[in-house]
Formats: sequence, C-alpha cells, structure tokens
Amino acid sequence: MKLISKIREKLLTYPIKDRKTTSIVVSKTERIFGERPPITFAKLWDYYCTDPTIQNAINTFRDQIVGSGFYVTSNDAKAIEIIDEFCDALDFDNLLYDVVGEMLVCGNSFIEMLTPDYLEYLSRVQITTIKKIIRDEFGNVKSIVQEINGEENHLDPRNFIHLKLFDVNGNPFGIGLFHALAVNQVVDGELRPSIIDSIASIRDSMVRIFESYASPKDIYIFENASEQFLQEQAEKIRRMKEGQSFITNKKFEHKEITIDPRSRFDKYVEFLQMQLELGSQTPAAKLQTTTGYTEASARAVIELVERRIIGIQRRLKRLIEKEIFDRVLIREGFDVRSVNLELHWGLPDIPTFDMQDVFRAVELGIVSKNEARKILQRSGWILDPNEV
Repeated sequence: MKLISKIREKLLTYPIKDRKTTSIVVSKTERIFGERPPITFAKLWDYYCTDPTIQNAINTFRDQIVGSGFYVTSNDAKAIEIIDEFCDALDFDNLLYDVVGEMLVCGNSFIEMLTPDYLEYLSRVQITTIKKIIRDEFGNVKSIVQEINGEENHLDPRNFIHLKLFDVNGNPFGIGLFHALAVNQVVDGELRPSIIDSIASIRDSMVRIFESYASPKDIYIFENASEQFLQEQAEKIRRMKEGQSFITNKKFEHKEITIDPRSRFDKYVEFLQMQLELGSQTPAAKLQTTTGYTEASARAVIELVERRIIGIQRRLKRLIEKEIFDRVLIREGFDVRSVNLELHWGLPDIPTFDMQDVFRAVELGIVSKNEARKILQRSGWILDPNEV
C-alpha cells in the first residue's frame, strides 16, 4: 500500500507541462507560416463601433459580467490583503472591464506580464496588432506575432496571458460573442457576405431607395424636338426654382410619376434582423424596441441570458484566479492550494446589526471596548478618540 501511495503521489506532483502528447494538432504549413484568426480583430472592432445592435449586445454583456465589481475570499487574511493591494495598484477593475470587452468582441485578449516570475504589473496588448500565432506540431505556442506598420514583432508567450472567450476545436484563437454573424458564409461552394455585411448593404439600399423615390418624378415630353433642344430644356428645368414659370415655343406634355418607395423584401429583412438578434445572444435590443412583451415572457428571456452570463463569469473567474492571482500569491511565498483564494462577482454581503448587538458583544468579551468605540464611530457616533 505504501508503494501505491508513493506512485500516486509522484503522478500527482508530476508537472503537467512536462507530460508530452503524441497527437499532432498543427499541420506543417501552419507551423511554418503561423495561424491567423478567422476574422481580423480590426474588422471585428469596426463591426462593434458601427453596428448599433452589436454594440448594444456587447455593452450589455460586459456590464452584466463585470459591472458590479468583484471581491476575493480566502482562509488567510494576509492573502486577501496582498491581492487587494495588487488590484488597487493596477486599477484592476478598469483593466478587467477593457479585457472583457475585447474578449466579447474579438474572442481574445492578450495581457503582458512584466516580470512574470515575480508578477508586479500587467499591461494589455492592443488586440488589433495581433496578427498570428505560431505553434509546434503538438499545439504548444512558440510565438505570438504582432504586426505594426507592416513590421512583425515576435512576442515570447511565456510573458503573456492569452484569455479566450470560447475555445473552438483546439484553435489557437478563441471566438467572440457575435462570431457567427461576422464570418463569411459559404453556400454551394460560393463565398457569400456575412450576415452583418448583408444587413449593412440592405440598410444602405433602403437609404438610396428613399432618396431616389420618396419624391415624385417629373417627366417632360417635347414634340418634334432635336437632341440639342432637349439638352437645352433639361438644363433650364434643372435651374428652375420652385414656382417659376416655364416658357417654350414647342408643344409639350408634363407628367408626374409617383413610385412606391416601400421595400418588397420585408420578410427577408425581418429574417436577417432576427438572425442578427440571435447571433448577438442578447434580447436587450428587442426588449427595448418591441412592444407586447408580458412581464413573464420578458423575465423568461432575461433568465436565459443570465445563465449565459453566469457561464462566462465562471470561466473568467477560473482564468483570473489561475493566471493572475495564483502568480501573485506564489511570488509572496504562499501555497495557493492551502489559502483557497476565490474570486466572487458582485459586492460582499455585509452583516447588519444594531447597537444592542455591539453592547452585548462587549459584555461577552467578543469585542473590546476600543473596538466597540470604532464600530460606533463608523456608525456616525461622535466620540472623543482620546477616551477609552
């Protein structure tokens, strides 16, 4: 039994990074030229900045995920103090807000660790500069490649934390919240525009239709007129002001044609808009613009989104604990397993009490008189600090 226990202990303490897989996941071509994201991060950011439905969805998700803040708990008060100091020094709340925005839009965020062996500072990499990732045949990252003004800059992956929103089939890059809307479609071997591009094209067409056909069209018909005469009259008509008389020595006819500017593709546009709302994965826009929702149906939709939010928060929580907080604690000599430090979303529950509880705690010796005075001062009592 002792031998089995020793073998089990050895296996559990064997470094995971030294356990080598034999299955090849990266092709030779990909190992040479690198692997690129399916959609450039610059294009995804452009969609976020220009499409109101996408922007509303991203902002809604980000606010629900990190908008209420976070706190940490541990069975070691010193560990909590160290993490709190680290977060305050880095303005970690704002850093996390920006990182989550990048993850939702681009599916990825890259954070540089300054002195990773003794983590003191984090710096977010501009996501639109990331061009590709180079991996070995087993999927281990060898280099993260930036491209700035046409020049490549190779980054050491050991100095960077790569956060992915959704992992897909072992690819080096994750995908974002509205990836399915942004990727081009292949139908019968033919490349088609993405849903976002299709809707943008329809919006542009609707504007041009309105501009072209919202006002009636005037047609002038001159009898037995030469080409030169027609051109001269056309120029005169273009220069005419509203209400001005028109004089000519030829017989002519004036017709006014009204063209219905309403689209004949209402159902098609409605279908694409529905796809956009589904792909953005939030009913925020529909709840804000559509009437007829009952309180029960609206609540059911909101609960569905809340479950998605919880799933993203759970994944993000583990990444932050493992990739950032554990490094900070290890640098201070803590055993991360024993301190059991955890991140929680929202604000901590603060117990409520009344004055009788304070006086009773002093009588029982749970708190000292000096501690009780501090509690009363925080509650608004004006006490002499020199008195005990």
